[in-house]
Amino acid sequence: MLLEYLVPSRARREVLKSLRSTAAGLSVRGLSRAAGVPYSGAYREVARLKRMGVVRTRRSGRALHCSWNGRNPAAKALAEFLAKATAPGLGNPDEEDVFWNLRRWGAPLVRTGAPSRTLSIEETLAHGLVLARRYPDVARVWPLVLARNRSKVDFGELEVLARRLGQRRTLGFLLSVTGTILRDRLLLRRAAALRDSRARRTVDFFLQRRGKRAQALADRNTPAEARRWRFRMNMPLESFRTHLRRFRESS
Repeated sequence: MLLEYLVPSRARREVLKSLRSTAAGLSVRGLSRAAGVPYSGAYREVARLKRMGVVRTRRSGRALHCSWNGRNPAAKALAEFLAKATAPGLGNPDEEDVFWNLRRWGAPLVRTGAPSRTLSIEETLAHGLVLARRYPDVARVWPLVLARNRSKVDFGELEVLARRLGQRRTLGFLLSVTGTILRDRLLLRRAAALRDSRARRTVDFFLQRRGKRAQALADRNTPAEARRWRFRMNMPLESFRTHLRRFRESS
């Protein structure tokens, strides 16, 4: 993966891609959500990119708004590189690829995706973790895809891919959910091995912007399993259990 090789920092990669793909720009807080990185990391990357002239910033009330500086020669060269490095068939698959492969491996999703790349079950599950943070329907069916293909999964490879994508905690949480519902001790042990004692701050599992009412619902309805992994989400464990119950009844 060329981009990962030349830009080892996941936070920097995601910030660059998010800024480049958003013509109107966005606030630093919005950038942190879009890129899936902490606010402090997004702010730090924006400051560095501004010093190089790659991005422009302006204040809007208390928010710091940032946008790609298309007139800067370095920004133009970087944009061309990002376009080539993230083109289909190179680097990470795009969303349509991942949705199509999730369905190919048994996910009951409405969105069909587009078949431009065929992914292994480990690649599908790993990139599915990224989509699970953006789309609740993907989060709900991820444990089902794992359960249906459990005998085919190389868990060592899955963990390596998840770490590379910055989704170690997400993988641990969803393994724990699957293991809890299926009463699978091996999955629970694998989940426990991914727990990071340094992760003490609770974060929103879903990265999209939400209003105060949605935030209050998430605070109130977060299941115990998510709280143990320092996630906040308005999705009960029953949402996962429904799909897995059908799998257990049919197996």
